[in-house]
Amino acid sequence: MAFNSSAVLAIELLAAAQGVEFHRPMTTSPLLEVALATIRRDVTRYERDRYFAPDLVAAQRFVSGAAFETQLPRSRLYTEE
Repeated sequence: MAFNSSAVLAIELLAAAQGVEFHRPMTTSPLLEVALATIRRDVTRYERDRYFAPDLVAAQRFVSGAAFETQLPRSRLYTEE
């Protein structure tokens, strides 16, 4: 179940990264810019069709690994009410 969830999050992350870049030169929050830069180290922007599996694996590794928690700690993503 965790593997499937990380796959869904990886797809969402890649879609969000592409969407943010469609709106350049506008920027998003500093925290999300860090996330974008981090994922773009392993997965380049989609300029044309290509085989998606390696990108999905890289994004899934990111959301499943320590880098996700280290670079995007939960305390900074969510505010307590």
